[in-house]
Amino acid sequence: MIDSGLSSLNATLATSQGQVTELAGLPGLGKTQLCMQLTASVLKSQGQVIYIDTEGSFSIQRLCQIAGTFINSDNLVVYRITSIPELLSLMLELHKILKDLVKIKLIIVDSIAFLFKGISDYKQRAIW
Repeated sequence: MIDSGLSSLNATLATSQGQVTELAGLPGLGKTQLCMQLTASVLKSQGQVIYIDTEGSFSIQRLCQIAGTFINSDNLVVYRITSIPELLSLMLELHKILKDLVKIKLIIVDSIAFLFKGISDYKQRAIW
């Protein structure tokens, strides 16, 4: 179980290795903050994290503030993704990347929906 810092939230999310958990909600509710908190928790326990940032909102300084300490960035891999094809390409290569990261505990995509914001045509969304 990955510790969010709140026992009631841990029970609700049940964020464990090998599981997919989706966070959804309106902008400004703290989804990215929670992703950063989970990242800090894993890094503090010496696990590795892949953080896929599509919004450009990832900040190592903010992560250190949340963690309350300096973060060992050797255990953190951050990808800045700006398009749907780029995200799909990374997803196809992820199995190769995971072979080198033996202590991987968490993969975050913040956020998948962001890449689709500009696509208002549902038929075009379905193509991807």
